Amino acid sequence: MPPVDLDGLGRTYDYPGVAVRPALLTDDLMQRHYVPFCVQLAKDLSGKPPMASIRVNLLAAGCRFIPSSNLIRHWYEQAIRHGAGGFYYCQRRSESTTSRPV
Repeated sequence: MPPVDLDGLGRTYDYPGVAVRPALLTDDLMQRHYVPFCVQLAKDLSGKPPMASIRVNLLAAGCRFIPSSNLIRHWYEQAIRHGAGGFYYCQRRSESTTSRPV
């Protein structure tokens, strides 16, 4: 995959998107600092407050643990403190092309 051009996303969108997947991590220190790092990095490189997607459900591929409500609250609080301009949520997974009728 090519690298993400966050500078280009910042020129194109008012709120460039950043996907953050902290439930893939098992180290406690990384779990607590990954979200603010990703949000701040996206903000610094795009020059605009990012629209963050923090995947906290079990539908995320490779989820390593079930986050507690306090940890989820911490992630969102840290994202806001580090410049998230908003959040977007995936309400349900898209159907795969193989499950659609021909």
